[in-house]
Amino acid sequence: MIKTEIKFKNEDFDKNGNLKVSSILTYMQDAAVKDAEQFGATHQNLLDDNMFFAVYRNIVTIKENIKKGTEGIFLVTFQSDHDRMRFMRSYFIYPLEFEPDVTKNFDPYENAIIYCNSIWILMDFEKRTLLRGNALKYPIEEYTVPFERQLKVDINKETAVKKGDFFGKDYYIDENGHVNNAAYADIAFDFATDTEIIKSFDVTYEHEILPEEKIEVYYQQSEGSEKLLGIKNISGAVCFCTEIKY
Repeated sequence: MIKTEIKFKNEDFDKNGNLKVSSILTYMQDAAVKDAEQFGATHQNLLDDNMFFAVYRNIVTIKENIKKGTEGIFLVTFQSDHDRMRFMRSYFIYPLEFEPDVTKNFDPYENAIIYCNSIWILMDFEKRTLLRGNALKYPIEEYTVPFERQLKVDINKETAVKKGDFFGKDYYIDENGHVNNAAYADIAFDFATDTEIIKSFDVTYEHEILPEEKIEVYYQQSEGSEKLLGIKNISGAVCFCTEIKY
């Protein structure tokens, strides 16, 4: 478990003055990396073992929108469970006036204004294939809390409308050689129509987006939500599904 204090920058907020989901995901990812590093699972050590962590799914629940002018937050993250193939991780965000005491009788939901259930997987760096969880030789401490398991976002390409194309430009690519998980939020909101007051953001990363790959983006709207589907232009493989709820 790790607790970190974050001070915001101007670029963390969108045109409506709300904290961007991509900023939330970036800070969460940075905290997860620091937590794993405590147990030896540094990026370099993982690369030495020809593997890396990748995010498979993020479900962000926003109980209270954070507005521009807010100084910062406290963020707590920990691994909450694992199975043969997946590592479940939880994140909780708190206002600065409610610093959580993580040393005793800690209820992570108390005073949390944003929380996220996340699923991570291990990938073979060279083959870009899925590895079993027991390939990780660094045991990461777990803190057990109820982990909400939800059905994946369902969107039918045949009934969706094509909104445009996305390309894996260099500025989206991270040290693992693919579009960073936080960038998918910016992709989704670039194609969505109503992005002012957000209650949740759910994204599943089905296949990684590699540098310069062309992705066709499809859109479907229903009452209270917008869904987007990303499909690789050449192979036709689904690379992401997202749902934004208002």
